[in-house]
Amino acid sequence: MAEKARPAIFAFTTAYFPFIGGAELAIQETARRLANEYRFFIITARLRRDLPRISARPEGTVIRVGFGFSGDKMLLPIFGTFKTLRLMRRVKPMCFWGVMVTYASIVPYLVNIIRLRERVPVLLTLQEGDSEEHIKSKWGGMIARSWRFALPRSDVLHVISTYLGGLARSHGWRGEAVVIPNGVDASAFGTKLPRDARIALRREFGFSADDGVVITTSRLVVKNGIDTLIRAIHHLNTRRIAHPVKLLIVGEGALRGELEALVRDLGEGSAVRFAGAVPFGEIPRYLGCADVFCRPSRSEGLGNVFLEAMAAGLPVVATAVGGIPDFLRDGENGLAARPDAPEDIAEKIEFLLDDEALRERIAAAGRKTAAGYGWEGIAEKFGRIFRNLAAQSGRVRVFIATPLVPPAVGGPATYVGRLAPELAAAGHPVTVLSYQAPRGARTKNFFLFAVSPRWPSGLKHIAYFLKSLRELARADVAIGLDPFIVGVPLAAAARLLRKPVALRVEGDFLWEQFVERNHADYTLTGFYDQIGVLALSLKERVVHGGMRWVSRSADRLVFSSAWRRAIVERAYGTNPAFARVIPPPLFAPGAGTGAESGAGERERVLLFAGRFVWVKNLRMLVRTFLRAAPPGWRLELIGEGPEKPVIEAYLVSLGAGKRVLIRPPLPSELLHERLGRVRGVFLPSLSDVSPNLILEAIAAGTPFLMTCENGFREMLGGIGLYADPLNESEIEEGIRHLADDATPALYRKELERLKPRSWEDVRKEWERVIAEVVP
Repeated sequence: MAEKARPAIFAFTTAYFPFIGGAELAIQETARRLANEYRFFIITARLRRDLPRISARPEGTVIRVGFGFSGDKMLLPIFGTFKTLRLMRRVKPMCFWGVMVTYASIVPYLVNIIRLRERVPVLLTLQEGDSEEHIKSKWGGMIARSWRFALPRSDVLHVISTYLGGLARSHGWRGEAVVIPNGVDASAFGTKLPRDARIALRREFGFSADDGVVITTSRLVVKNGIDTLIRAIHHLNTRRIAHPVKLLIVGEGALRGELEALVRDLGEGSAVRFAGAVPFGEIPRYLGCADVFCRPSRSEGLGNVFLEAMAAGLPVVATAVGGIPDFLRDGENGLAARPDAPEDIAEKIEFLLDDEALRERIAAAGRKTAAGYGWEGIAEKFGRIFRNLAAQSGRVRVFIATPLVPPAVGGPATYVGRLAPELAAAGHPVTVLSYQAPRGARTKNFFLFAVSPRWPSGLKHIAYFLKSLRELARADVAIGLDPFIVGVPLAAAARLLRKPVALRVEGDFLWEQFVERNHADYTLTGFYDQIGVLALSLKERVVHGGMRWVSRSADRLVFSSAWRRAIVERAYGTNPAFARVIPPPLFAPGAGTGAESGAGERERVLLFAGRFVWVKNLRMLVRTFLRAAPPGWRLELIGEGPEKPVIEAYLVSLGAGKRVLIRPPLPSELLHERLGRVRGVFLPSLSDVSPNLILEAIAAGTPFLMTCENGFREMLGGIGLYADPLNESEIEEGIRHLADDATPALYRKELERLKPRSWEDVRKEWERVIAEVVP
């Protein structure tokens, strides 16, 4: 592929060649194998003055920033950001790749904050081997705060173990983590050391050919438990005086002085040797001189040293912490011991030293395990991530702002619960922001964030604005599912960022507020016909002004019906050219919901399900039912709300007895099932724009009576019964029709004319709207 035709990837790492650890090795080996497909630019700290600022390597271009001393890593967030911005003037990156949450990986997020309108997707790799407690408490919790800053701002999360995936979720990651372990170069580690070379290397450390030698290749830090290993060797040697076990420690670290003192205190100076830091390419030779590998880790991101030891043909003793259980099977390809338990570790080492058959069996299984961690396969998995990011760069990124998400009850919750996965399944990166994200809510291929509904009014709207600003910065377009509590903060964020907004206008917060406050029987059309003479409260006047501003600010207004569109255009003077109608999905009986549609015997029940609020016209519903329904019929009211105690008292005053039953809200599946068992659905609200209950009733094959103040009639034609919500005689006539034994058969005949619409149809119409507003 031509040089400029290959997409560019900017990788960020605190240290790089000649400083080689697991993270640096992963970048090197992956980039080398993908260099024909991508151009890699590796931004890192200089750390030494003899290292060039820019160097070309087989894997890509290494760019070192700083003055050439150890403090360069702390300067990376500043110098690395400026260097990256300068580099972006001539090279457009396909994505940023931050390796570990460090000084270097903060740079992509800072660049994206500065270039808010030209954000670059971020792949974040977690390789950290520290314990959860260390991450939470180190430096006053700064590491944990860094994770919480980086994770929500990342587009793809790669972890080297399932343990790190879980740790990421506990620190704010809401998506799926891609688990790709680090690899092992079997060709480098799998070559057996000749016997003469093995004996010679042993002699360098004062070990004989017949000694049982344990080796560890580890940084000398607390998490690696080298102190525990030294104590385990001492425990072994108190019983094996004639044939003491020898320990070779390969590696350097801050604890070396303490560990050397421990060796002296235990009298193991002749048994324990410190080899110090060894070039990575020499490690296979050192492993080749030992009989057993052991690192009794206290925490571990994955534990690549164990896989390297396995590839070298050594049986391993490990602790089942962090990511180690991803590859270690106790008694099969290694032995598991308890952390901080010298006696247990000593016992496992002794098993292997004293049982040659066990040693050979576990070593053979270990080689087989390590063979599955080849760099070729690892690089191919990374290639899939990069190819997906490249494909997504051509997809429109969608941010959906909604007041509610499932399993909450309400139109926006139901709508976003289906639209977001549909858009995501079509390849659009999708993020959802809500005022409520209940525990257990599932995300299907999209990110879900929330603002706590318990925050005071005003403060939570400011928080919603700030989160909208953050999420919209990484999106191409916003979809709002409420014109006020979502619409105002969303429109403000969109105006600042100059991003397009398509606002779905369904419910009407102003009308509901006025009706609830005054207990006034105004339909939606009647309210706006009279709004000029109505005594609105200060809050309602603010809402009215906010809805007018939002309606005129949106790039597109989306309605479920022409009826709703006409109300808004008349009330707020919006431009008809920017209005679009996207009707809701419409499922044929038995399709899409799992509810029964059969024509068999059903219970003589009329059912209402929804919020117990004034606009639902519940008093009218109850008294007309009691007057018009034949004997033996029952009314079920399913739901909750502020009107519930009032309705309960009203039922007592009317002597309703067992003819009217109030039930708590049902989960969606149970409500679908219940709809398939009753004779009719009753919804005489003052107005209802596009009630999901009626759509579910249609899918269940259940006849319905609803208010004539709705947007469904134009979509349904003559299907269903309608009544003026302020006309009791019309409602009573509708109830008698529902209760007529001939109605179910007539209704089924009507349903044959139904033209179903799927969520896929809805998604395609939204994509057409998005295409109109996204440049």
